[in-house]
Amino acid sequence: MAANKPAPSNMDLLLDLELPLNISLGSTNIPLHVLANLNGGSIVTLDRPVDDPVDVIVNDRVVARGEVVVVDGCYGVRILEIASAAQRLASARAEIAAQRKADAEKRR
Repeated sequence: MAANKPAPSNMDLLLDLELPLNISLGSTNIPLHVLANLNGGSIVTLDRPVDDPVDVIVNDRVVARGEVVVVDGCYGVRILEIASAAQRLASARAEIAAQRKADAEKRR
């Protein structure tokens, strides 16, 4: 006789999902001619000071901030703060605004 197992809840199903997680060290804008001349040894300076926390990004949303660490020879991130619901909402709104702006520029 098979034991009756309770059906997994919706939350249990969601908790097994794998999501893309990215770490952002910073960004910059460079002219195309500079990009075309990049080669081994070139250095690209980013807009974030070395002592600023990095962004932990899931599905294009900043969900936390942390500091870069080394674990067994690999990079890692120590979480310093989790983004509040208001910060996540602001991140989502900024992403939507940027997408709308990009779409409007494409239509021009």
